[in-house]
Amino acid sequence: MATILNSLLFICVLGLHTLVAAVLTRFLRIRLRTQWGYLFYTTLVGTVTLFITTLIFSGVLNIGINLGDAVTAAIIMIALPLGLGVAIAVFGCVASIRVTRLVPAENSLSYCASTNLR
Repeated sequence: MATILNSLLFICVLGLHTLVAAVLTRFLRIRLRTQWGYLFYTTLVGTVTLFITTLIFSGVLNIGINLGDAVTAAIIMIALPLGLGVAIAVFGCVASIRVTRLVPAENSLSYCASTNLR
């Protein structure tokens, strides 16, 4: 039976896994200059990283709740945070690019004056 503390720690571990997946995806998108390479490396390295941290948190530190079988644990502790982290990294980056491109780099008044856009 799951206690309140174990449930809260489980949610914290899921949040940490999502953060790790998002940072890893963003790092690999910046460092790799290929179009699809970061997806391959994020899937491979992200899965291995989340698997190792799952073993550490649930095995060594005994944090979390009993999820039943190994397939359910893998889906909830690895696939769900990896998918959510990739979505945050990819779609969060797209939203920030759209916002930064709306504002010109120069001062808006001098930019309008130099291009005769008044």
